[in-house]
Amino acid sequence: MTKVSGPASTVTGASVDIVNMVKNQGIGSAGRFYVALYLSTDAAITTADTIVGTRHFWGLSSGVTDSATTRVTIPTTLSAGTYYIGAIADYNSTLAETNETNNALSGNTVIITIGADLVMTAVSGPSSGTKGASISISNTVKNQGTGGAASFIVGLYLSTDPNITTTDLRLGTRSVGSLAAGASSSATTSVTIPTTVAAGTYYVGAVADYANTAVESNETNNARAGNVITVQ
Repeated sequence: MTKVSGPASTVTGASVDIVNMVKNQGIGSAGRFYVALYLSTDAAITTADTIVGTRHFWGLSSGVTDSATTRVTIPTTLSAGTYYIGAIADYNSTLAETNETNNALSGNTVIITIGADLVMTAVSGPSSGTKGASISISNTVKNQGTGGAASFIVGLYLSTDPNITTTDLRLGTRSVGSLAAGASSSATTSVTIPTTVAAGTYYVGAVADYANTAVESNETNNARAGNVITVQ
């Protein structure tokens, strides 16, 4: 690798362009191989680092250099921090080379911050319900962050107060496969009111990523209270 470079900063879940250049400095032609692109916490780029993309070569003649700009996605599970952008020619060692120790190169550092930020923008249900009966809860979750969110689950709750938390009575859940920056996901979810719940007045509520599996820039704004429901 003779060059690898990318942006100075970005967010998890975002797509970025990495410029990468590979040269065959040997005296014979190279057959088919791949270049892999990495993020590393240090300047020593290895295949143990976080791979973010690859590009394919059918071959490369002696003395020839090939350059490309490859678009990759920053993993949504990556921790915030400073990383080195790197590349490894023939990362899976399919080629026989005269020197197998000079295939890696580190480029510039990139500051990565958490991009996703999930919020419930709407949640509502009926004004009354019966113990043991099903009700429908409409709910909308939005990723108001600047990067995509990985898959997560929305929890739907009954609460005795408008402060919805995961310690409230969870009636059901729905799964969201992933959510791009700025995108929303809406659904109407059927849940059952437990027969063991006490009769009374409750708030319908929802918590985005209630199991806390998605990495977010703000983990404190996931809950929302909706309307009041009378349970009989």
